[in-house]
Amino acid sequence: MDRQIKFRGLRVDGKGWEYGDLIQYSKTEIKILDQFFREWDILEAASDVNPFTVGQFTGIIDKNGKEIYEGDICRIMMRRKYGHEKDGLSRPLGPVEFSRISVRDESLYVFDTFNIKGTSLHYLASMELEVIGNIHEQSEVPN
Repeated sequence: MDRQIKFRGLRVDGKGWEYGDLIQYSKTEIKILDQFFREWDILEAASDVNPFTVGQFTGIIDKNGKEIYEGDICRIMMRRKYGHEKDGLSRPLGPVEFSRISVRDESLYVFDTFNIKGTSLHYLASMELEVIGNIHEQSEVPN
């Protein structure tokens, strides 16, 4: 597998984000464990996180080297005629979402993908995508 599978969630103790492997006991009891933890007592080492803030890593890095997760709010640089950044327009987009898409061609293709407002995140990443916040820590989400 080429893409790293990991998650993040806001810790219930208020100490920020926890990144790593997801451990889910129920819909309301979720923990995240550092992916490099190699001890036996993983339940003690895992951090309790708010289940409503959990998001999966998309496998895509923004233009500043920041990992993009589900729930992140991104901005895209729109280039003008000559391709200079100073000539471009910066436009906020909506949050990153995970969805199942079906395409009917000669046969039916169903695949899971990360997208922003129905546009593939992989396509948008080719246009200088930048994380500017997330839906859990920002009061206004672009529509």
